[in-house]
Amino acid sequence: MKLYGMKMHNFMRFGGSENSIVFNVTKDQKEKIQSGELTFDQLYESLNKDPLSYIDKVDSIKDDNVLEGIVGIAGMTAGTFDSSNGSGKSTIFEAMAFLFYDRVVRQTANNDKKAVAGLSVVTKFTGKYPKDLKESYVEAYFEEDNRVYRLKRGRTFTKTKKSSSPIFEFDCVKDDEVDSLSSHRKKDTKRSLDQVIVEDYDIFVNTVMFGQADAGKFLTGTDKIKKDMIIELLKLEDIVHGCVEVIRAKKKVETDKLSNQVAKADSFKGIVCKAWVDHRKDCIGSVENAEDYSESLTSHLIDNLREEVKSNESQKEKMADGVIEIEKEIKELENSDVIQEAKKLTEEGKELLRQKAQKEEKKVTDIKDWNKLLSESKLRLESCKKDIDEAKANIAINIEKANTQESIVNHFNEEAHKQKVEKCEKAAEVREKYATMLQQV
Repeated sequence: MKLYGMKMHNFMRFGGSENSIVFNVTKDQKEKIQSGELTFDQLYESLNKDPLSYIDKVDSIKDDNVLEGIVGIAGMTAGTFDSSNGSGKSTIFEAMAFLFYDRVVRQTANNDKKAVAGLSVVTKFTGKYPKDLKESYVEAYFEEDNRVYRLKRGRTFTKTKKSSSPIFEFDCVKDDEVDSLSSHRKKDTKRSLDQVIVEDYDIFVNTVMFGQADAGKFLTGTDKIKKDMIIELLKLEDIVHGCVEVIRAKKKVETDKLSNQVAKADSFKGIVCKAWVDHRKDCIGSVENAEDYSESLTSHLIDNLREEVKSNESQKEKMADGVIEIEKEIKELENSDVIQEAKKLTEEGKELLRQKAQKEEKKVTDIKDWNKLLSESKLRLESCKKDIDEAKANIAINIEKANTQESIVNHFNEEAHKQKVEKCEKAAEVREKYATMLQQV
């Protein structure tokens, strides 16, 4: 997993601002952050606005100008590594544990130990929620198996802070679209998250959160816990489970053989005991010494075994005849109209299942196309609305101009202007006469 950025809104010591962090920072950006020209919140907003472009831009920088990810966090306060406590490194890992697993690893003065994880990490002051608190959450963008995801987990609060509701959003960010993996059922969303997050909680805590409350589980755990953690860490689940299945299959075969031998031994033991008891009753008082009794018992036992073998052979012959009859009946049944009809229905059922699968696949494709068309239609609709608004604004301006011109026309006095024109014409004539007279003079 590769984590690109995380926002901790009202999470533990963080409030509503200066609560973000990104894990790919250039040296230039670091200098601007130190000088106050840039903040992590601004970098996170750039990531949030267009995740894929932001990540591509970061990955495209191949020189030493990029501080690549997190190798380790050594908190530093007061400009020295000697005062490293309280700089927030554990809180970052705590936010990751809460976001991915809904678990709290450590307890701090800011936590309510009796509350669930979603409430125990909410920022409090002297044991009380802030008055303007509306929500508390952790949000992150991360990459797993060459796919980029957005995950958000937290709580929203009522005005009185007496009740709250969970926030659980999970999206897959793709080219020109966002595929929501969230559901109205929290279990379904968690199942989608578990399919993406391959590490379980124990592996995460013991390999990442060194020094935290649960990080000693590997050292103090039983052999079974250590074995499960090593299997999970090395991704040996399929190998181990495959070996276990092979061992179980071989064990079952050997167990069946042992059970068969035990059954034969028990049967032979019953025959021997019965023959010994019967022969002892018959021979009481008629055998002079132990040697004669032993020979007589052996002979009697052999006779009984022979009779048992004959009986078993007879049963085997009867069973063989029964098997032949059953096979004959099976063949007749296989050729019957009922079986043929059942086979026909089975084939038709398989064909229907195949057609159903094709329809489901087509349905998924159609839904994707319709969603794309819907998105394009929404964009076109927004564009049309924008054009309509501009046209309405232009119409309003033209109407205002027309009203102004109409007002001017309405206030125009034609008779007065006609008189003025006549006076002007007369004045022009007088002026011409005046000019001629002036020339004569």
